[in-house]
Amino acid sequence: MTKSRRRSQIERSADTRERLRVATVEVLLTKGYVNASTVEICRQAGVSRGAMLHHYPTKRDLMIDTARQRFERARAEMEHLAGALSRGDLTVAEFVEGMWDEVFPQHAVILTLETLVAARSDVELGHAVGGFFKEMVTGYETVAATAFADAGFSPEQRHVLVLLTACAIRGLRYQELMHFDPKQIDNIKTALRYAIEAVLAAGPEKLDRAIAPTRRKPVRRTNGTQSAKRSSTLSGHGRRTRSQ
Repeated sequence: MTKSRRRSQIERSADTRERLRVATVEVLLTKGYVNASTVEICRQAGVSRGAMLHHYPTKRDLMIDTARQRFERARAEMEHLAGALSRGDLTVAEFVEGMWDEVFPQHAVILTLETLVAARSDVELGHAVGGFFKEMVTGYETVAATAFADAGFSPEQRHVLVLLTACAIRGLRYQELMHFDPKQIDNIKTALRYAIEAVLAAGPEKLDRAIAPTRRKPVRRTNGTQSAKRSSTLSGHGRRTRSQ
């Protein structure tokens, strides 16, 4: 009979933290941040309150670590999808579905909303969450380095395409929370896929013309125009003086 290997203290600690993070997400989804008590989290995780306090002295610490791990997973999954897309292992449609299912699942969007609301009245939580969002923006740039790379687009253009996809999918998840209509959601995802494919088919030059800032040449007034303007101004001043 083979004896099972005894887990190390590091492994047991990692398991405890993971159980607490999973339970935190579940409680946030059902009760919201305000009503999410550490007592309920410990109960769902099957962890004693003392064990929780050993790893997370405050509820804020637990929330920050839960949010941090969620953002890290989303970024890693996005990089994985971008790599698969650039290698030709995924179609644009599969890339969009992967962003919907893996990067922005509904529970993750709700967790983000709950954390953002809580961060408005908690300075330390707000500082931590702000850092996560900065890292996420950096992650978009990393994804843009590989996604759509074989289509001849510049890094800036690929960044725009990645942000278009991410913002559209995130916004659609918010729409789903307000009004759940599966058919409408599928239609919008299909439209997003067609939009991305249309941009890819059009090529980098057309996209560059579309997103390039408009440069207007400054209008130079002639001396006559400037004199007329001064005359009009002085005339108006004279009328105001007389009326007074």
